[in-house]
Amino acid sequence: MAIVYQYTAPYYWSSPQNQFHPATAVSSAASKLTPTFQGATPEQIAAFQQYQQQQFIQQQQQQQFQQQQQQQQQQQQQYQLHHSLSSSSLSSDSESPILPLKRQFSSDDINSSYGDDNLNDQDEDAGSDIDEEYLQEEQLKSFLQPFIKQILETKASHSILNLISDCIKEYITVKTMLSKIKIICKENQLDYIYQTLVQTFIKVDGDVKMVNFLVDCGVEESDLEFVKDIELTQNNMEVVKKKRERKRESISRGLRSPPNKWTKEESQNLIRLVTENGDKQWKKIASKLGGGKTGAQCAQHWKRVLSPEIKKGSWDEDEELLLFQLVDKHGQSWKNVAMEIKTRTDIQCRYQYFKATTSRQTPWSTTELELLTKKIDQILSHSYEVTSFQQVAKHLARAKTTKIPRTALECKMKWNEICSFYQQQNRHIPQQQIIPLYRSDQNF
Repeated sequence: MAIVYQYTAPYYWSSPQNQFHPATAVSSAASKLTPTFQGATPEQIAAFQQYQQQQFIQQQQQQQFQQQQQQQQQQQQQYQLHHSLSSSSLSSDSESPILPLKRQFSSDDINSSYGDDNLNDQDEDAGSDIDEEYLQEEQLKSFLQPFIKQILETKASHSILNLISDCIKEYITVKTMLSKIKIICKENQLDYIYQTLVQTFIKVDGDVKMVNFLVDCGVEESDLEFVKDIELTQNNMEVVKKKRERKRESISRGLRSPPNKWTKEESQNLIRLVTENGDKQWKKIASKLGGGKTGAQCAQHWKRVLSPEIKKGSWDEDEELLLFQLVDKHGQSWKNVAMEIKTRTDIQCRYQYFKATTSRQTPWSTTELELLTKKIDQILSHSYEVTSFQQVAKHLARAKTTKIPRTALECKMKWNEICSFYQQQNRHIPQQQIIPLYRSDQNF
């Protein structure tokens, strides 16, 4: 058996005692060696696989512990949802908006939207979905404001708002949220709050499917009697119809596309106007730009699509590490996270976080480990160290070994794990079984 493993101590690992100093020529040569299964005994391969499985279990336990800590912190702090909702100035008798309502959340939402192309500005209407999402969010806030005010006036406001928050953040299901809120309302004689919540679900979505969904979530038919007096849509055909009418109206006014759509020419004009007027006077910029654009649309399109400060494409390991640190600090308040990162939008931060956490739930296969070591061996054959793991992550992504590609930070963590394992194993290998710390084809 001939296995040894050393690596660049200043970059990967702080050398323990009884090991040679990283500045020696021997360690410099060893830094270019990669872990390999060639010549290893079945017992050593099995030991590494067992070690890898233990590391995976420990990571899962650590994630669960962190989630529990976050939940405890949320219970100790005042729920902040009503602060964001109270910022709206619309009255309680505003019309019900036509808004999509997410009924369930799963990793499939992340999988189906994977890719960095959805934030590029190469297409004619790039960024339009982002602007529309922002406007829908603001409209939803104003619509929910009266309901949130009702909750805040009750003694059980903290418990109810915490349940809504946990549901939004996917800690609990909609069914669990509704059942617990119903119990709280009965105990505190707040039945009208529960009924208003159910009515809000229906009014926001306006779809027959929502009624069926609420029934599946345990809402009793007696709580849905009011539906008879509401004109519901079938498969949201009314939404589609209104969008078509809006587009026809825009064309009749001489616009090439609806106000929430952005053409290349409009984007170029926006860049020019921001350069001339700065990134604060959005109403003035919108009036000069024309085309039916509002100040909010101009601001969002600039901050999320056109701003030169915003980076596009994949994240490097340092960015992702900072992202996880800020999530530990702010929770899933993506606007606060993005404000500290500065080079990524709140949408990018949210997407990268869920993509990374979902990917880590999948154990590494032998094929992935081989691809990882071969790619790093290739890099080290031309360089003293791996300066960035982005190219390693892209190499694994092209192989399509997992549904969600590994991130740069994940590749770096796995590489360090392999390094640590082989370093520990070498302490128990007899001296005659250790191969020389240099290669025969290298001169030092």
